[in-house]
Amino acid sequence: MRLSAAHFCATLLLGAMAGSSAIAAQTFTVSKDDYKLDTAVAVYFEDTGSKAYMFSCDGKPMQMLMCRATIDSGIPKIIRAVKALPEFKGKKVVGVKCMRTSKGIIDLYP
Repeated sequence: MRLSAAHFCATLLLGAMAGSSAIAAQTFTVSKDDYKLDTAVAVYFEDTGSKAYMFSCDGKPMQMLMCRATIDSGIPKIIRAVKALPEFKGKKVVGVKCMRTSKGIIDLYP
């Protein structure tokens, strides 16, 4: 079953919001820059060295806060969605993080 981009994003966000009390107790500092729409999920592959490919649920930049929530609640889901794209099928993911970018962002659900 292939989820729509909106459903995927909503699932990740709800997962982050409904986390365990241990996760809910964690805090982090937020700056005004964390609200800018300039962030994507950076995925690193074994065969690309330090080059990161940038992804989001709709191919557009997101806020750093939304990216952190997405990463915290769903790295396995992100990896599955990336590997479902034909050009990344069979590639080994070695890292996932949030990164500010001005590069083109790949839509996880084209």
